[in-house]
Amino acid sequence: YGYDWLGTSGDTVTYADAMRIATANGATVSHDANGEATFTYAGRTVYFQDAAGYKKKIDHLTAYHPRLGGFAAWRVGAEDPAIWPLVAELKYSMSSAVSPAPGDFAINSPAAVSLKAGALTTAKLGLVPINGFDGSADITVEKLDDFPGTVLLSSATVRVGVATTVTITTPANTRAGVYTLRVKMASPMVAHEQMLTISVQAAPSTATFRLDAPQRVTLARGATSQFALNVLPDSALEENPRVTARFVDPFSGSVALSATTIAASSPVGVSVTADRFAANGTYRLELTVQTTAVVRTQIVNVVVSGGKSRAVR
Repeated sequence: YGYDWLGTSGDTVTYADAMRIATANGATVSHDANGEATFTYAGRTVYFQDAAGYKKKIDHLTAYHPRLGGFAAWRVGAEDPAIWPLVAELKYSMSSAVSPAPGDFAINSPAAVSLKAGALTTAKLGLVPINGFDGSADITVEKLDDFPGTVLLSSATVRVGVATTVTITTPANTRAGVYTLRVKMASPMVAHEQMLTISVQAAPSTATFRLDAPQRVTLARGATSQFALNVLPDSALEENPRVTARFVDPFSGSVALSATTIAASSPVGVSVTADRFAANGTYRLELTVQTTAVVRTQIVNVVVSGGKSRAVR
């Protein structure tokens, strides 16, 4: 693994990430005194593991610990592919070269995907060869947790360098939550499986509504007029719409709302105040009510005069 450092803050990078960043920025990769691959770009410094640094570590470890029986790699798929010939050459201190391990592979799949109910998403499923594996594997995906959606594979097999695409689709009424798929890959000699988590968010509400507010409000200079803003839903609202208010025309005064969200059974109070020296005239007040999927606006004409304040529907 590696880190892309900016000061004391670092982002993790794989070997492929590091080489892509170096190439994109015209950076030259060198090695520090410990053998770690490194380069700088745009004020940042990257340290990562390549085959040269890996070999230096192997030589150090085997020199001081010649009886090591094996190793674990974090993590398959993040490494410089050139390390595997080095691994195959490792020797025990009292024997000849270790016999090459049989070909194997690791599943290369995202750990999780997310989508909204009624939508679809795709993910790439591939395999990472280990110990020279160059074959193919049959691939299946099993739905767990009563997942109600569909899962389609672009191919029933996967091989080195050629990924299979899985398309995941959810019905609009899918319950929000977390579901699991079991990805299985099997060759004649070896089989592996890996879990893929699906996070489903509820579909956006399609409920619509209308606004109920006076068409005109009249108030005197230096006075305040109040009226109610209601929503009239055409069907049940699954969320409380947000409410905002603003004057379209320059207005010498203010507008205030009793709440920033509104429910069908609880109107929002709107208070309009004209300054003492506000000019007589008509000013357009825009009321906006919106959910995730629906936006409604209404214009209320605010008439400033010397008369008493009143609201006209």
